[in-house]
Amino acid sequence: MIIFSNFLRQGGILILEEEVFKINQRLTLILPEKVSIAECYSRIEDMTLEAMTIAMPMSKGYPIIIPNGSTVWGRVVENGQVYQFQSTVTGKRISPLPVWILTLPTNITKVQQRSFVRLDIVLPVKIQVVSEQQDEDAPLHDLLTKNISGGGVCLISQDKLKLGTKLNVQLQLPEQEAWTIASDVVRLDMPQNDRQLYWIGVRFLDIAEPIRNRLIRFIFRKQLEQRQKEV
Repeated sequence: MIIFSNFLRQGGILILEEEVFKINQRLTLILPEKVSIAECYSRIEDMTLEAMTIAMPMSKGYPIIIPNGSTVWGRVVENGQVYQFQSTVTGKRISPLPVWILTLPTNITKVQQRSFVRLDIVLPVKIQVVSEQQDEDAPLHDLLTKNISGGGVCLISQDKLKLGTKLNVQLQLPEQEAWTIASDVVRLDMPQNDRQLYWIGVRFLDIAEPIRNRLIRFIFRKQLEQRQKEV
C-alpha cells in the first residue's frame, strides 16, 4: 500500500511515497450496487492530509447523488500506469463548486491497463454453440472460467472451438441470477503441449449495460478482497 508519508504542495501536486494523485487529475469511479450508474468520471479538486475533494460526478447534466458513507472504487492514470484505489464518501459541498469529500485513497494497487480489467477467478459456466442450423434446444456444455472482465471471459476446455464460433454463455456470479450473453470466440491457446487443454478467449457481443455494470462491480470488489489478503 502507498503510505501518505510526505505532504507537500508544489505546483498543485500532492507528494506521496509514489506521486500518484495530483490536483486536476482525472479519475474514474465505480459506484456502489445500489446506484443505477456503475461508472462515472471526475477530477481531483484538492487533497489534504485528511481528505480528497473531487468534482461532483454528473450524469446527463445532473449531479450523481449517493449517501454519505458509501464506498467507491476509483482508477487514475499516472505516467502510463493505472492505479486502483478504494475510498468512502464522507460529505458533499455545493458552493463555491459542487464537490464530493472522500477519505484518502486506500488499498492502492497497480492494475493492467485494458479496456476492461480482468479478474483471475474460477467460476462454472455453461456454453451453447450457435449456428444457423441449430435451435434453442442445442446442448449446453459445462466449463470453467480462467478469468473474466466486463468485455469477455476466458474459458478452460478440453475441446477446441474455432475462431469466430458464436456462443451463448450462461454466467452466474455468486448470489446473483444467471445471465445468458451472446458471444464469440476470439482466441484459442494451448498452454501445455502434452495435455489436451485449451484456453478459449470469448468476447461478449451483446451484453446489457446493467449486467456489465454488475460484472464490473463484482470484479472490483474481488480485486480489493485479494489485495487486502496480501497486506
